[in-house]
Amino acid sequence: MDALTSLYKGGEPRDPNDWIHLVQNTPYLYMRAVKWNGRKWVCCPPPVTGCTYMPR
Repeated sequence: MDALTSLYKGGEPRDPNDWIHLVQNTPYLYMRAVKWNGRKWVCCPPPVTGCTYMPR
């Protein structure tokens, strides 16, 4: 299970502040940017304001 799936667990996204707190302390901060558009996670190339950076 990849890091995103293990944190997301297939349910509603966590509180954005929780995501930010989680990823601020990861060495993969700039490897992958994803954001929840209300239906699914979508990738966006950094830097994009409002996106949450997660490891691939």
